[in-house]
Amino acid sequence: MVIILLGLLTIPATAFIILQNKQIQTYLAKKVAATVSENLAAEFTVEAVDIIFFNRIVLKEVLLKDHRMDTLLHAPSMIATLKKMDRSGRIINLSRLSLEDATIRLATDTTRDLNIKIIIDAL
Repeated sequence: MVIILLGLLTIPATAFIILQNKQIQTYLAKKVAATVSENLAAEFTVEAVDIIFFNRIVLKEVLLKDHRMDTLLHAPSMIATLKKMDRSGRIINLSRLSLEDATIRLATDTTRDLNIKIIIDAL
């Protein structure tokens, strides 16, 4: 019984320690960004990430390009506070999202559609 209890405590503690490594956090963020890029059919990159506890994520040098490869969003720093995460439905609820010194460029094409429409439709 004691061994099982120790095992149950050791696994989350080890995962927490491993996830505090900035190199591992950045590696995971780049993997997630690649998946997001694929799902949105648009370039999405993150240079670095810092996970603070389990509910706060700081992303550095966030870039989202539209389908014409024009910059749609660039933020030197993006801070997200997680409220709830549903892994089965792949849904993440945020209680707060802050963009610092962000540039957002909305544009219309010849059909009068906003460049962000394709991104929103992909979600």
